Amino acid sequence: MKLEILPTPIIETEYDEQFFQNPIFKDFHECLNNNVKTDLDLLYQNIKTLKMKRFSKEQVNDKASLAEYSVVYNTILYNPERFKIAIMHELLHMSSSILTENCQFSGFSQFQQDGYVLIGIGLNEGYTALLDDRYFMDYTPDKRVYLNDSYMILKQLAGMLEDLLGHDFVEACYFHADLKGLIDCLCQFASYNDSICFILALDNIYTYCDSGKELRPRIAMENYRYAIEFIGKCYITIFTEMLYKGEITEAKYAELMGYVYTIMRKQLRFKDQLVIGCRRMGKHQFKKILKAEQKKAIKKYT
Repeated sequence: MKLEILPTPIIETEYDEQFFQNPIFKDFHECLNNNVKTDLDLLYQNIKTLKMKRFSKEQVNDKASLAEYSVVYNTILYNPERFKIAIMHELLHMSSSILTENCQFSGFSQFQQDGYVLIGIGLNEGYTALLDDRYFMDYTPDKRVYLNDSYMILKQLAGMLEDLLGHDFVEACYFHADLKGLIDCLCQFASYNDSICFILALDNIYTYCDSGKELRPRIAMENYRYAIEFIGKCYITIFTEMLYKGEITEAKYAELMGYVYTIMRKQLRFKDQLVIGCRRMGKHQFKKILKAEQKKAIKKYT
């Protein structure tokens, strides 16, 4: 059965200054408003009813967590001792979430009530951490050291996806909780099933090696390899179509294939350590993949 990604409902809400009197909320809003090139309607909608509560360790799913955001209750549970380190990450979740009768949408994740389907949590956490690094890493002095290894693999993959699809487009999808829009874009370069498998590979990386749990090398390597090969194949499709349409020269195409090869040769590192047994892709394997993807791309025009 085909896994269906649900469209996000459209929310339109105007900015209301009264909900940004808190200095932290004000700092958060000003930074996003000055840097993000899309509307922040989900932020304006959720901030109206957002609740902030201190937590005890019995109240959170992950005992090592500094804070947690609940889409259902529109509540941030936080550890007061590390409040400034964690708050911007959770506010990003709040600013990209919608609750409907059938689904919890949050950034690039969906929890669908029908069938209890959860998808996209890996990409969502990785991209949220990437945005936190980009806009708020220096918000408090000890944040950079404390969160240095947070979602490190998923941040890398989220950044590679953003390079592929474009910074502004991916940010807009995130703040609109539009996983479907992101996958529809990927389907220009890859099949729907392969695009879904890419999202699920990041979910597996989150579950087994990048959520503060113990690294499982085999599972990590298999899913990491799939993810970077998927991104590489998308680039091959894009550049091959450009060559076929005469938009780039043969020499430029060869240069770009060198760039793709470096992407697909990346080795998995976890907390600055190379994962044992993680081999680089060889030239023969790359040429085999390149030939297959070239055939698929050119087939569209013949």
